[in-house]
Formats: sequence, structure tokens, C-alpha cells
Amino acid sequence: MLSTAPGRLLSSHFKSEFIEDGDVWIDALMKRNLTVYTYNDEVAEKLLREIHELYFPQLKKLYEKLKREL
Repeated sequence: MLSTAPGRLLSSHFKSEFIEDGDVWIDALMKRNLTVYTYNDEVAEKLLREIHELYFPQLKKLYEKLKREL
């Protein structure tokens, strides 16, 4: 049976080289879970910077890869 747990999916796709920088993806998942309960402006601003600087470039790489392969 295939797992749909986000962490396991990320790990599986990293091992199969479908995504790069698995640590960044796992960190993004952990930060996403944090944002659900964040009401602190400083934490929110830090997360916005990380989204822009770390996570968006990874999403863009994945998007470009999917565009080429599909």
C-alpha cells in the first residue's frame, strides 16, 4: 500500500531523485505545520522570508521539471 503521509512522500521522492534538496522540503513541511498555529508577527515574517528565499526556488525547480517531463 502506498503511503500518503507528506513526510514519507517527500522522502520517497527525494530517494528517487524526483525532488532535490530533501532537507529543504522536509523543513518546509515542518514550517507549514508551525504556521497553522502561529500568531506571532516576528515568526510570521521569518516564515515569509524563508518561503521566498528557500521554498519558492524549490517549488520552481519542481515545476520546471514537471513541465519538461509531462
